[in-house]
Amino acid sequence: MGHMLGTNVLMRGLRAAFKGHMIGIPIGDVFQMPGVFLIDRKGVLHFTHYAEDVSDNPSNELILASIPKKTKS
Repeated sequence: MGHMLGTNVLMRGLRAAFKGHMIGIPIGDVFQMPGVFLIDRKGVLHFTHYAEDVSDNPSNELILASIPKKTKS
Protein backbone atom coordinates (compact mmCIF):
# COMPACT_ATOMS: atom_id res chain seq x y z
CA MET A 1 0.00 0.00 0.00
CA GLY A 2 3.09 2.23 0.25
CA HIS A 3 2.93 2.86 -3.49
CA MET A 4 -0.42 4.59 -2.90
CA LEU A 5 0.12 6.28 0.49
CA GLY A 6 3.89 6.46 1.00
CA THR A 7 5.71 9.54 2.29
CA ASN A 8 6.75 10.63 -1.21
CA VAL A 9 3.16 10.36 -2.49
CA LEU A 10 1.75 12.31 0.44
CA MET A 11 4.36 15.09 0.14
CA ARG A 12 3.74 15.52 -3.59
CA GLY A 13 -0.01 15.49 -2.96
CA LEU A 14 0.32 18.27 -0.38
CA ARG A 15 2.47 20.35 -2.75
CA ALA A 16 -0.13 19.94 -5.49
CA ALA A 17 -2.97 20.88 -3.10
CA PHE A 18 -1.15 24.07 -2.07
CA LYS A 19 -0.95 24.96 -5.77
CA GLY A 20 -4.73 24.55 -6.07
CA HIS A 21 -4.84 21.04 -7.60
CA MET A 22 -7.44 18.89 -5.91
CA ILE A 23 -8.41 15.23 -6.16
CA GLY A 24 -11.53 14.54 -8.17
CA ILE A 25 -13.87 11.58 -8.16
CA PRO A 26 -11.89 8.41 -8.95
CA ILE A 27 -12.70 6.75 -12.26
CA GLY A 28 -11.49 3.28 -13.24
CA ASP A 29 -8.99 1.17 -11.32
CA VAL A 30 -7.58 3.42 -8.58
CA PHE A 31 -4.85 0.84 -7.82
CA GLN A 32 -3.44 0.81 -11.37
CA MET A 33 0.14 2.05 -11.35
CA PRO A 34 1.24 4.62 -13.93
CA GLY A 35 3.79 4.04 -16.66
CA VAL A 36 5.14 5.92 -19.67
CA PHE A 37 6.04 4.33 -23.00
CA LEU A 38 7.40 5.93 -26.15
CA ILE A 39 6.67 3.80 -29.23
CA ASP A 40 7.35 4.90 -32.80
CA ARG A 41 5.08 4.26 -35.79
CA LYS A 42 6.95 1.06 -36.61
CA GLY A 43 6.21 -0.29 -33.14
CA VAL A 44 9.76 0.14 -31.82
CA LEU A 45 9.87 0.86 -28.10
CA HIS A 46 12.26 3.74 -27.33
CA PHE A 47 11.44 4.56 -23.72
CA THR A 48 9.80 2.82 -20.76
CA HIS A 49 9.17 4.00 -17.23
CA TYR A 50 7.32 1.85 -14.69
CA ALA A 51 6.38 3.99 -11.70
CA GLU A 52 7.52 2.95 -8.24
CA ASP A 53 4.58 4.84 -6.71
CA VAL A 54 1.69 6.94 -8.03
CA SER A 55 3.75 10.14 -7.83
CA ASP A 56 6.72 8.73 -9.79
CA ASN A 57 6.66 10.39 -13.21
CA PRO A 58 9.61 10.95 -15.54
CA SER A 59 10.43 14.51 -16.55
CA ASN A 60 9.38 15.77 -19.97
CA GLU A 61 13.06 16.37 -20.72
CA LEU A 62 13.91 12.72 -20.08
CA ILE A 63 11.11 11.50 -22.33
CA LEU A 64 11.94 13.96 -25.12
CA ALA A 65 15.64 13.05 -24.94
CA SER A 66 14.74 9.44 -25.77
CA ILE A 67 13.20 10.38 -29.13
CA PRO A 68 15.61 9.04 -31.75
CA LYS A 69 17.30 11.51 -34.06
CA LYS A 70 16.40 11.22 -37.75
CA THR A 71 19.05 9.53 -39.84
CA LYS A 72 19.79 10.01 -43.51
CA SER A 73 18.84 7.10 -45.75
